[in-house]
Amino acid sequence: MTPFHAEAMGETLEQTFACFRSCFLTKTRDVASRAWTVLRGYLEMDSGRTYRGMEQCVEGAECDGQNTQHFMSDSPWSSQAVFEQIHQDVKSRSWLCEGSLHFDESADECSGGHKAGAARQYLGRFGKVDMGQVGVLSTYSKDGNWLLVGAELYLPENWFKDPELIKKWKRLHIPAERKFQTKVEIARDLFDQAIKAALPFEWTTADSAYGRSFEFRRHVDGQGKKYLMCVPQDELVWLEHPWEGSSSVGRPVRDLTAKAVFEPIKVRDGERGNLIYEHAFVPVWTLNSQAPVKQRIARQELLLIRKEPDGSNSFALSNATLENAARQSLAEQRAEHYFVERTIQDSKSQLGWDELQALKYRAYMHSLAICAIALIYTADVKHQQRQHFAPKDQLVAELGVNRLPDLSLANVKELIRAVMPLPSLTKEQATQKVVTTLFLRAKDTASKIRKAQNVTSPKT
Repeated sequence: MTPFHAEAMGETLEQTFACFRSCFLTKTRDVASRAWTVLRGYLEMDSGRTYRGMEQCVEGAECDGQNTQHFMSDSPWSSQAVFEQIHQDVKSRSWLCEGSLHFDESADECSGGHKAGAARQYLGRFGKVDMGQVGVLSTYSKDGNWLLVGAELYLPENWFKDPELIKKWKRLHIPAERKFQTKVEIARDLFDQAIKAALPFEWTTADSAYGRSFEFRRHVDGQGKKYLMCVPQDELVWLEHPWEGSSSVGRPVRDLTAKAVFEPIKVRDGERGNLIYEHAFVPVWTLNSQAPVKQRIARQELLLIRKEPDGSNSFALSNATLENAARQSLAEQRAEHYFVERTIQDSKSQLGWDELQALKYRAYMHSLAICAIALIYTADVKHQQRQHFAPKDQLVAELGVNRLPDLSLANVKELIRAVMPLPSLTKEQATQKVVTTLFLRAKDTASKIRKAQNVTSPKT
């Protein structure tokens, strides 16, 4: 890569963003300039990505962040319109076609129940039940690119039953038409959106919280899509038809490990060389055992067992068979689910999704929508790198690797900061910024003191 090609990254960012400008039109105004500020803040800042922090860094030290806060928390622009444009962008890029669609969730702890959707619930990221928000995400991956293509904030059932929580809906901008949905039902809606948009994916993968749903797997199969979805080790399966075989009692998938025949399969080139796992494939029958007896359905699926580096085993079910899908393809799809984790990780650690205080529903969804734009821009830059700089066989051999590494999001951020530098502060501006910060801190302290006095003062 040369400085000349790095310089083109700024133009690429403007071109990518131009496709989304219409998403930021409301009935009364065009707020695309606000979106541009947040996008640059996500891509060029490594910390301090608050509303005020981004506005001051991108637009000037005199800004107070109020415009950006209103844009993210209250402005009625549609995050769904952004995701619909993402769908169109994926389809328009031939190098992204025939990818994989993934489902997972991301949880964040909350200090209290003041945020939209906050409740005591299981937070998978932390492995515990605690106060927090949970978002259900659909992501897309192809050839080392990963994108965010859909999202929805999960609202626990008490947000539809508790009168005190229902009172908060309007203030928190929770859509009045929202009905209670389980996380699996939200994932199904996101899948249907991808189908309606004709998103060009071949496989669907999911975390065990979604993959264990018989109906979700059946729904994906009904749309003609192949799937490989994780299931927990206690998921029940049958080696023969549940009603025709010798046993009507299912067996946990973990019990099939002892007699399974494993084979090593390379799934991709990793940073530490070839990434190889031991895999076993077992044809099984599954049953929607939670349904009433007369509505139960038996389906034949393929169980994939993978030995993990820590010595444990992971399990996944697929509607593919060993006749119409090679073992190599199945093993690669099992590994492909890793990229949903990369999507979440980049959105949080690199783009700052977890830094913004998403008190309101719109703020939560708007933040994810801007992250989605940043991720497809990153994919565009990586593609340009591959197009202009084909790997040199001699260099690959000299380095002793299978392929040269792609640009990471961290690399992209470093380059874009050089190409489109944020304004630097003068001594006067820096002084004023500090003075303003101290003044706001003093006002915040005074407000807390008044509240404390009101609480402790005796009633007359």
